[in-house]
Amino acid sequence: MRKFWESKKIVAFLACFVVAMVTLVINAKYGFNIDPNVILGSIGLSGLYVVMQGRIDAKKADATKVKSMLESHKFVMVMLGNFLPIMVGALNKKFGVEITPEMVWGLLGVNAVYIVGKTSSDMKQPDTH
Repeated sequence: MRKFWESKKIVAFLACFVVAMVTLVINAKYGFNIDPNVILGSIGLSGLYVVMQGRIDAKKADATKVKSMLESHKFVMVMLGNFLPIMVGALNKKFGVEITPEMVWGLLGVNAVYIVGKTSSDMKQPDTH
């Protein structure tokens, strides 16, 4: 059994939670006008990752085998989803782009669908994910 801090799920969730909190601070400080519900949605995306990766981990024969986080497509998608609100806020403010919260929700939804689909694929060979 791995140590608590060696778990991809814990590290991923904590990293995404910190990104969301930093996004809230940057949003308030620089007036990016990011919908707080979108930021909460990005935290929900992290929760989805934890659940889906947990399903894969439960099927592993060798629980000590760990894939690098940056090699994990699901983790990269979760981090992209967590940075998405701040990127959109910066684009909207700096360049006058009008990307609505609904559009961001759609992109977060695509990330969620990818994570669920990739999990279905990864569960066929759980020891490699």
